[in-house]
Amino acid sequence: MKTRTMIFWVVLMAVSVAIIILILRNTLTSKKISARPNVAASASLDAAFESRVDEQRGVNIEVTPAKIELNVPLQFDINLSTHTVDLDDDLVKQSILLDDQSNEYKPVSWTGSGPGGHHRSGTLFFAPFNTIPRYFELRIRDIGEAPERVFKWNVK
Repeated sequence: MKTRTMIFWVVLMAVSVAIIILILRNTLTSKKISARPNVAASASLDAAFESRVDEQRGVNIEVTPAKIELNVPLQFDINLSTHTVDLDDDLVKQSILLDDQSNEYKPVSWTGSGPGGHHRSGTLFFAPFNTIPRYFELRIRDIGEAPERVFKWNVK
């Protein structure tokens, strides 16, 4: 009788430990799942955005979103060309990025061709998005006597 009682208690303890382990494991797994949106917040928006071109007043501007990710500086590759005016504009001062919530993002820096000439190219950097927008648009003012040029992309 003592052997059966002993076996009963050993089995009961083993089952109890297994149940506790399963409960703890499920609790930890559910916490990891709920944390995934924070992990995704640093991920790419998983979209390849096409170039947009604006041709006004003798100046062509082509803009391509190069790096659009949450919590990472946004990058736009920009090419300007003309045969009528000197391209001596300051794109950092003349650009603004807007999202679907009317949040404004000011450029942080420009790397690329300096002012002057008829052809310029480089990358314009902006502060990062904090949330995924439905769309975003880059506005560039006063280049080639055009009051404003708007380049818009929808996010899928």
